[in-house]
Amino acid sequence: MGFSMSVPEYYEIYLPLLETLNTKPAFLPNDVYGPLATRINEVSGEEKVILKNGGYEFVNRVNWAIIHLKEAGLLKEDDNHYVSVTDEGKRVLSSLPHRIDNDFLMQYQSFRIYDEESRQKNVKEDIDDTDPDNEPRIKTVKEWIGILQNEIEEETSVVSILKCYITRPNFEGDQNSIKTACGFKDLTFKIVRFGERIIKQTGIPRIYRDRGNSNVEQHYYNIPFKGRYFGKKFLWRLRPELVDALLILDADVEQSLDKTELIKIDTNVDLELVEWDYLERHVSNKRNSGTLRKQDYDLLSKTRRNIGDAGEELVLRYEKTKLKKCGRDDLSEKVRWDSKEKGDGLGYDIYSFDTDGNEMLIEVKTTSRKENQLQFYISDNEVKKYFDNENVFIYFVFDIHNKPKLHIVKREQFVKKFLTPCQYYVNIDVVKNNSAK
Repeated sequence: MGFSMSVPEYYEIYLPLLETLNTKPAFLPNDVYGPLATRINEVSGEEKVILKNGGYEFVNRVNWAIIHLKEAGLLKEDDNHYVSVTDEGKRVLSSLPHRIDNDFLMQYQSFRIYDEESRQKNVKEDIDDTDPDNEPRIKTVKEWIGILQNEIEEETSVVSILKCYITRPNFEGDQNSIKTACGFKDLTFKIVRFGERIIKQTGIPRIYRDRGNSNVEQHYYNIPFKGRYFGKKFLWRLRPELVDALLILDADVEQSLDKTELIKIDTNVDLELVEWDYLERHVSNKRNSGTLRKQDYDLLSKTRRNIGDAGEELVLRYEKTKLKKCGRDDLSEKVRWDSKEKGDGLGYDIYSFDTDGNEMLIEVKTTSRKENQLQFYISDNEVKKYFDNENVFIYFVFDIHNKPKLHIVKREQFVKKFLTPCQYYVNIDVVKNNSAK
């Protein structure tokens, strides 16, 4: 593990802090700074005199890390202010995680509540004063799709960077966390060049900000992003029109302009279970994006969401029926549509059980495609949940408009070689076998 600066960010401290605290039954916070600094030096492989240079900043970030880990339930503090690792914290450490960050902590409901409450407290800072309503910017989804298609045709990496934001809460993140997620060290440079190309393509005015002391800066991040402060951290948030454009580019449905309403999907049917053997990663150097220029983009976006909801509803019905057929009406009544009732961000959609009563957390991926090919996007949070928890399952629903079919992704075959980073894109050629029940 390496750090980007002499004093690591608070979220970079989570894992070494847990490991340090786990060496003793309990620590007072003042007693953990030294051992933690030593561990960070050893793990990073380089000398970091973080207690001499920036000691106050380091202590402040450790304290924030302790607060966040307590909110997630990985640490606890007694009445005498001794801090120790909880049973859940020990379980996490036993899984040998490569990294623990805020996305990882989002799997815990207590941390999600804390995070949302923190955002509400900072609501006054939510709108950056450098982004007034009359800011020159791209204002329609259609314009953004044209811009993104040009980026794809030129084989640039900007679209990959932007997609990293899609999987994050509120479609936002600070530069360092996005650099880590995307693997682009020159992220800011790429966004600057992206802004320059947009200005050249569209002719929108350049954006300048007077920061005082005769320091006039030209801003490019404002074009695809809306900035805001969260505490002392500055976050880049995708503009809503750009979010819709990115989602539409990945949409797997085709709608012509003469369509004026959503295609109704019958969710009162039984899913046909299909078994596949996985052959190889599918490779394609061609992307069919030309038809998107003729779409009703607003309808296409709504259709995509409609398809996803229908797939989840079909799986909800499938799971309840499965349990009833096995004589487990008691469990059938407990099956829940958690993504609808509790919201997105859980890393799964349907809460169910197997016939032995073991919990199942089901992530549903849905497509209107008919062909026998496993293709879908999966967020980093969903990937972590899937590989770290044996009770997480991926259900792939396809041919949703005709006779919906279901394939349950095989954990033993679905290995990380089938994942393409940035979100994760699954694209596997398959062949039907006859072992489906």
